[in-house]
Amino acid sequence: MYDSLSFVRRVSGLGTYLATFLTGTLVGHDLNGNGYYKSRRSMLGGHEKRWVLYKGEPEATKIPPLWFGWLHKMYDLPLPKGGAKSYQVSKRHKPNLTGTYAASLPRRHLLSLLALDEHTKPAGSSHSWRPPE
Repeated sequence: MYDSLSFVRRVSGLGTYLATFLTGTLVGHDLNGNGYYKSRRSMLGGHEKRWVLYKGEPEATKIPPLWFGWLHKMYDLPLPKGGAKSYQVSKRHKPNLTGTYAASLPRRHLLSLLALDEHTKPAGSSHSWRPPE
């Protein structure tokens, strides 16, 4: 999504990797290759810090729901080594497309004239749903 990282993002990322190396313990990886860590020592009040190192571009939508729950302390125990069980109803990850040409736009939006996606067809091109016979 981004062609080059800004200086601030590079320094911030370097700080995160350094802090992870010095104070973090690897808990596991998800199917996207993201690594999940927790602090070796508890913070004040007995709370542990949890964070993720993204594989590739950092984007919050890449975190699967069960790992999201672990990060936000909904679950105490980490997921098994194989990760979460995947179901057929689960959809593949689709990145956040806001700010790109593939972003979803309301009908009759001025910029939708530039979009070539099926979901931005002009009004009147839709039809009613009919159940299979």
